[in-house]
Amino acid sequence: MQKFSAFQYIKLDIANSFGLDKDLFEERLNWFEQNKMQLASLVDSADEPAQFYAGTLAYEDTKAGKPTGYLVGMDATASGLQCMAALTGCKVTAASVNMIDPDCRKDVYTDGYHVMINLLDGKMDKFERADTKSATMTHFYGSQANPRNLFGENSIELQKFYEMVNIVAPGANMLRQDLIDIWQPFANQHMWVLPDGFTAIVKVMSMVEESFEVNELNSSFTHRYWINKGTATGLSLAANVIHSVDGFVVREMNRRANYDKDMIERVYDALKGGTSRRYIKDEDVHAVKLKRLVGLAESHKMVSVVLAEHITHENVDMVPLWIKRELIRIIEQMLNHKPFALIAIHDCFKCHALYMNEVRQNYIDIFADMADSHMLSCMIGQIVGKRVPVRKLSTDLSKDIRNSNYMLS
Repeated sequence: MQKFSAFQYIKLDIANSFGLDKDLFEERLNWFEQNKMQLASLVDSADEPAQFYAGTLAYEDTKAGKPTGYLVGMDATASGLQCMAALTGCKVTAASVNMIDPDCRKDVYTDGYHVMINLLDGKMDKFERADTKSATMTHFYGSQANPRNLFGENSIELQKFYEMVNIVAPGANMLRQDLIDIWQPFANQHMWVLPDGFTAIVKVMSMVEESFEVNELNSSFTHRYWINKGTATGLSLAANVIHSVDGFVVREMNRRANYDKDMIERVYDALKGGTSRRYIKDEDVHAVKLKRLVGLAESHKMVSVVLAEHITHENVDMVPLWIKRELIRIIEQMLNHKPFALIAIHDCFKCHALYMNEVRQNYIDIFADMADSHMLSCMIGQIVGKRVPVRKLSTDLSKDIRNSNYMLS
């Protein structure tokens, strides 16, 4: 991963706010150097004027040697598709969302738009990139209505749209359908547990209509309301499962950034075989929670830092050796930097410019671990109530992810 200084991250943040977030990092920095003397005159031309102006103020403060609390931000390049690529091992999907080629800044929605233009022999004048982006994003979350409303029922454009999504993200497209197909007929809810112990419970809500007579008014009205009642089929699991994985990533990002230094150092000492330095209360509670989390880590083959919250010198032997090794690796990287505040707005991550290298590296590492995990098999198995083996489309995607550069951009 390409690393930058804190000052460079402020410059990149300003370029991003101007609207250059889809350019290569070098191109953004070059643009900044060419325009740094006229930033004030560019505010009204920026995609995000307020953010751009705030960035320029932080730049001037930093240049003058003044401390700044300004937070730089970087967005995931389609986090939902990144999750789907990691879960399935699909390298085509991964390449479309910057998980593979470190020297290329891809935009899956622009690429998809151009693929549709080619499929339609250039006859795409009725639609813009923004239209295709909206249809593509909602399609992968299970929508059928949005693409149909945009392109028209049974239209050639709709046909080519479905060809396009399978070209740019075949593994994600396959997973979308798989998640729709595992709907449990007439179940009142679907439930699964993420590797960090977060339990996703999604109730099935059905609309009911009832007619009421009002004799005094010689009239009637229809009242519509929602009840928790199962249906034969449904589309929402395509979105809900992936959103739950997205949420897991955000929680894990926070745990690795704004950690309790004393607790993490104590756990690291325990994992490395040190001796107890203090008395830990609620030992039985920790042991029970640790046992559950170890079981989840083994089922998902994915280690969460949440385990550290319950590891003590007295119960550390409950942790299998492979989990110890993974935790040691993660904690050593955490201890390379001070704890820092991280703000996440969905898949946009903001922090002080000093720590953006760590944020980008953590994001890469979490997705690399996810690509090696059994998370998809485990979650599907919980939803359907039986073991479901999942054969990934590749077994070495994690190596490519660890060499990536633009997953956060």
